[in-house]
Amino acid sequence: MKTTDRAALDDWYAVATAAELGQAPVVTRLLGQDIELCRDEAGAPVIREILNDGGRSRALPAQERYGCIWTTLGRPNKDIFDIAES
Repeated sequence: MKTTDRAALDDWYAVATAAELGQAPVVTRLLGQDIELCRDEAGAPVIREILNDGGRSRALPAQERYGCIWTTLGRPNKDIFDIAES
């Protein structure tokens, strides 16, 4: 069951490494919600919720940073936090 915690839904989460994501869909779970990840023809990450009827939602926000693919199930009011590189 997908969480209803607004603060959790509105945060960014790393859901895959950039290296493991290709054009073939990958299914994982975030905060109790099944999601499908892949890359479009231009190589950009595309993430969609898997609906109860097996359909797919509109594309969720997605970013590729720090070697990871990030998404949110809500509407974040801040960007992905900075990770200092050594």
